[in-house]
Amino acid sequence: MSSIAYQPMRDFATEWDNGYPSAVFSGIVALSGGYHASIEDSRVGSYSVVRVDDKAPPGTWPRNLSAAIDMSKNTSDMVKEFWRVWRVFSNPADPRRVFFNAYDGWDGSGDAVRLDFVTGGQSWADRTHTWHGHLEWRRRHVTNPASYVAARSMLLTDENVAAYLVRIGAAPAPTPTGNVPGTRTLRVIDGAGMLHGEDVLFVQKYIGWRCGTPDGWYGNGTANGVRWYQGMRGIQVDGEVGPVTWTHLLQRAVTY
Repeated sequence: MSSIAYQPMRDFATEWDNGYPSAVFSGIVALSGGYHASIEDSRVGSYSVVRVDDKAPPGTWPRNLSAAIDMSKNTSDMVKEFWRVWRVFSNPADPRRVFFNAYDGWDGSGDAVRLDFVTGGQSWADRTHTWHGHLEWRRRHVTNPASYVAARSMLLTDENVAAYLVRIGAAPAPTPTGNVPGTRTLRVIDGAGMLHGEDVLFVQKYIGWRCGTPDGWYGNGTANGVRWYQGMRGIQVDGEVGPVTWTHLLQRAVTY
């Protein structure tokens, strides 16, 4: 018997490590117990092999793969990560939930928390999870490429459900509403009202990779790129594209 890590999971662990300044990869395989172990190496009746999406048989997914990653980080990054996961966990309609069993992490106060994606319940987690995040896949999805797209979206970006669905091709991209660059202020808006349009796409392409993938949605990734640009230009760093920032981007006076 043996437990091995599926290569795409290893690759994602590297992305997760690179996704937070303080992150340090701290675990993916254990030889006994829990989702870090394979089905073969887990004891009979272990909590990690009894749920419908974990049992094989009757499921036909591999029995020798681990299904969890641990990532250590400082308090600031831990809290940032927790609330990214929380936004997905707390929305029963979020399709990213289906790939994961649970997440253990810390919101910056009190004890660490375990978020159970299967039941929607919460419980206390071991105190070590105040300094490392622990994400468990449902075993049936360890070899599903879509699960890594969802994990990347949940842990490494701030995109909302609408943006995620557009990006994976499950929903049509919104039709631009005539938002010409330089005619409105662009800022991050929480919830379903996330700004999108040709002006957002212009900013993303102009600033480049620091905004992430150019998709026409104004999220935190784009705002971070804007902050970098504002700092480079010596103007107010607020992550918003208002008249002053537009003036620099368009190289003409902008008022509205």
